[in-house]
Amino acid sequence: MAGIGFELRRLAGLRSGLFSKARAYTSAGLISSGPWILTAITLSLVSLGGGFEVAEAGELFRALVTYGFAFSLMTVGSVQMALTRWIADRLYLREYSRILPAYLACCSIVGVFQAFVAAFFCSTNGFAPSTTYLATALYVIISLTWISLIWLTVIREYNQILVSFALGMAVSVWSMYAWGKSGDLDAYLGSYGAGQALTFVLLTRLLVRGMRTEGPRELAVWKSPVQYRALLGTGVAYSIGIWIDKLVFWMDDGLVASTFVRYHPLYDTCTFLAYVTVIPALAINLMHLETSFYERYTAYYRAILGHQPLHVIDRKREAMFGSLRTGITQLLRMQGAITAVVVVLAPFVLELLGLPQSAMRLFRLTCLGAFFHVLLLITILVQLYFDLRVAAFASATVFCIANGGLTVWSRALGFEFHGAGYAAASLISVVVAYVLLDRRLRWLEFETFASQLRPRPE
Repeated sequence: MAGIGFELRRLAGLRSGLFSKARAYTSAGLISSGPWILTAITLSLVSLGGGFEVAEAGELFRALVTYGFAFSLMTVGSVQMALTRWIADRLYLREYSRILPAYLACCSIVGVFQAFVAAFFCSTNGFAPSTTYLATALYVIISLTWISLIWLTVIREYNQILVSFALGMAVSVWSMYAWGKSGDLDAYLGSYGAGQALTFVLLTRLLVRGMRTEGPRELAVWKSPVQYRALLGTGVAYSIGIWIDKLVFWMDDGLVASTFVRYHPLYDTCTFLAYVTVIPALAINLMHLETSFYERYTAYYRAILGHQPLHVIDRKREAMFGSLRTGITQLLRMQGAITAVVVVLAPFVLELLGLPQSAMRLFRLTCLGAFFHVLLLITILVQLYFDLRVAAFASATVFCIANGGLTVWSRALGFEFHGAGYAAASLISVVVAYVLLDRRLRWLEFETFASQLRPRPE
């Protein structure tokens, strides 16, 4: 993401006006948040405009979309970090011609696997053949979009990425108004899927246009999950950890939309709104930590590889740590202030969105949980910058286990404690992740030089 971050920082720097800076940060927020935020905007626009004529079909459709994002992230997200590392290695070795064939290989295998998963799920739910086909196609498209986002970090055309998402959203909204008025589930799935398909095609076009290839497939990319087992474990633990609290609420007292499709409207809505509040933190991460810190990070390791004197290496290390501290401090101040304002104004937010005031405690707890959660995510990213794979795996595993266990505990205590499990799990996990990171950074030079004398642990 550093490449896109540099382009956005250049945009904000070339034009010092408020509009240019706002545009750069907005772009960073949308790119870093991925398609889920645009999906929520799409569904909100359709709901507010009366696009869901039949409530039952609309609820089942929203539940299926949520399931599509949840299970595609838990499957594709499991290998995302390992695949990203493989791409990074190819870039470092300047093996550019292997990147696009690897993308085609990943899309082929993921598409077939996810089609089988979705078709099996839909058939066990007793869906009609047309619904099964459309739901399967939508699930496959969402999964392939996650794959494309991994490869798009190579492309710096952030404007075109945003245009691709915007056009897909526009097509989805227009189609659902045009064809979804009948209240038919298939019309909803087909209309929304058309926009998602357009986004995926446009993103793939960016990749094909921007990279060259020397072969149709690069199946060696699938060796990366085996080669980087700790990254695979981190992806599995973190992806499940994101959704395990929702799964607990769905299975415990969620509403039944279909045989195996359950949802919890209040908890799902509050957690989504909480995620929206931390988009500024993701934007700051892309604009600063992925740029200023990255520059000093590469300067430090370039000094080591260039056999510079120890005092030069020490100076580069202090500059790198200083940049990291500055970025984290700025993130804590801005995101902390935003979260505090949202928590204080929770009654007004709930009233504005038409949610019951009884959800105030739940909303506040999920906002605090999202604040600690985004800090955990950024801490894990920093761990991976320094190739602390075991520490990243431990941090993600703590989050997964704690979020599941504490959510079950908070559910048992009653409605007043809903959301407390997620908040506590996020806080505990970010503390553990920080301790692991701090302990290893204190011995950074030793770790860096000693790692050359022994195989890297997984």
